Formats: sequence, structure tokens, C-alpha cells
Amino acid sequence: MEWQVVLATALAIPLILLPAVLIWFLIIGGIYQAVQESRKRRVAHRHEQERPMAFGVIGTGGKSGGARTNEWEYIDAYLNPTREEDRQQKSK
Repeated sequence: MEWQVVLATALAIPLILLPAVLIWFLIIGGIYQAVQESRKRRVAHRHEQERPMAFGVIGTGGKSGGARTNEWEYIDAYLNPTREEDRQQKSK
């Protein structure tokens, strides 16, 4: 082969492959990001399902003799289940 053909081939191959590699990189990066987000959602969903329900932890103040509470305490107990555990330990 002539040296001109070798030089032209050596210069043309990177010019042809560079855009293909960049597009491939973007596609693979997008797939990787989608898989990571899916895993995070799946873990969060599992964590939410495994989390014990905090309803009924605080008394309703009815005839059962529980302490009087309002709706915000129920919401707080649901969002912060460890806070109710701390209250129980302090009362002992």
C-alpha cells in the first residue's frame, strides 16, 4: 500500500468513529442513569412498605382512656416513628 492511502486511512478512521463513540456514550449513560433511578425508587418503595404504620400508637382520647391528640400528632408520628419511641423511653 502507498503511504498516502495508509495516512488517509489513519486519519479517516478516528473521524468516522468519534461521533459514533460519542453517541454510544450518551446512550449508555442514559440507560445507566435510568437503571439507577429505578433502583432508588424500588428501594424507597420497599422501605415504605416495610415501615410499620404509626397509626394507633398515640391514643385517641376517646372512651378507651388514651391521651388527647390532634391530627398533626398522628402525622408527626407517621413521619417520625422514632420520636414516639423516644417519648416512651423518657416516660419510663
